[in-house]
Amino acid sequence: MQKSPQLSSTTLTTSRSGQAKIKIRKKKILLIETNAVIDKIYRIIFSREKDLEFRAINDFKELEKIAAKFKPDLILLGVHFPNDRDLEFIRILKNHRELKKIPIIILGPGHDLVSEKYFRAGVEEMIDVSRLPLDAIVQKVKKTAP
Repeated sequence: MQKSPQLSSTTLTTSRSGQAKIKIRKKKILLIETNAVIDKIYRIIFSREKDLEFRAINDFKELEKIAAKFKPDLILLGVHFPNDRDLEFIRILKNHRELKKIPIIILGPGHDLVSEKYFRAGVEEMIDVSRLPLDAIVQKVKKTAP
């Protein structure tokens, strides 16, 4: 039986006056997208989601600094043409002391012939964005978020 996804964690605390307070923590999603047009589209569609906290960067060099401050629950990596640079980047993430446990989802056109390389490198999911409408992409990301 598949476990239903949980998009936010809930904390119940009690104040000094005895009143219960519920604090809901949004899931944090970090997008790494080097294509400016596609980056803008993802920023628009994910920023509309009230149950997600979304950040996007355009450069791999920013990742460590942003990830340390933002502490994402999930990393989305835009891949347009499969290449060794992306695979090396995934390996670096999966070997990084603080980032290695963060799941990675590839967003890109379907490349079935190379998907096995990405899974071996440590990617948890690949979403073929060429075959899905934008709202379906968001829902699939939400289902995969830890």
